[in-house]
Amino acid sequence: MTAVRLAEVPILAPLGEEEIARIAALGRERRLAVGEFLFRQGERASAFHVVLEGRLETTRGVAGEEVLMMSHGPGGYLGAVALLTDTPYRGSTSALAQTVVFELDGDELRRLAFAHPSLMRAVLPAIESVSGTVKGLERDREKLLAVGKLAAGLAHELNNPAAAASRGVSTLR
Repeated sequence: MTAVRLAEVPILAPLGEEEIARIAALGRERRLAVGEFLFRQGERASAFHVVLEGRLETTRGVAGEEVLMMSHGPGGYLGAVALLTDTPYRGSTSALAQTVVFELDGDELRRLAFAHPSLMRAVLPAIESVSGTVKGLERDREKLLAVGKLAAGLAHELNNPAAAASRGVSTLR
């Protein structure tokens, strides 16, 4: 059953039936309840995940807040960027609905990516996209923090003369 489902996943389309059957035999299905985490930001990447059913959401902690990075439905995949670049997961991913994912060990994904250049070419745009999203989120959050500090400083500067004028009026009375 899993091999048939994996054959329908666009990222795995370049692989032949035998390779997909091999992947299905090496991997495993994992079920997630609503709110359950698949992985958390900063954890060492260990598996490649393909969403078979349900919906996942990836968020990233930026300046103390969780910011939505992306959503993943059936056919979506996660973990390739972290595994191929040997970096920790860049965000935390949890289930928005009852979800079934297929998990493949990271070493097996690396073997596949280097043995099948078409698979590597399919993953490369995701690396660029995730990196751009992370940089954009962090840049935007830094700008918002800077604007907040500026507004607080401006309010303080405006409040001081207003308080002085108020004290002056009280004294004159």
